[in-house]
Amino acid sequence: MPVRTLQECLDEFVAERPLQPDEYPDVVSGLSYCKRCHSPRRTRQVLFGKERILPIVCRCRMEDAAFVQSGGTNGNKQRQNFSFKTYTPKHG
Repeated sequence: MPVRTLQECLDEFVAERPLQPDEYPDVVSGLSYCKRCHSPRRTRQVLFGKERILPIVCRCRMEDAAFVQSGGTNGNKQRQNFSFKTYTPKHG
């Protein structure tokens, strides 16, 4: 098995993937956003001197993970679906 460089592993990790059914493309940034919480699921970062689009966790998935990690309870309240304003990154 050939040894892969960190660059090759990173290229595979950030490879383009099709939009998921619960995502939509932002017309300004071109990044994918969550249909449920309207927060980004991809971000642009410069790594190793090259701009890359990296996957990130949206707000509702973070909340879901925290909810599950807490044992599925938040006091006696159940998780609610919140509506967040759409975040549009500023380029410039």
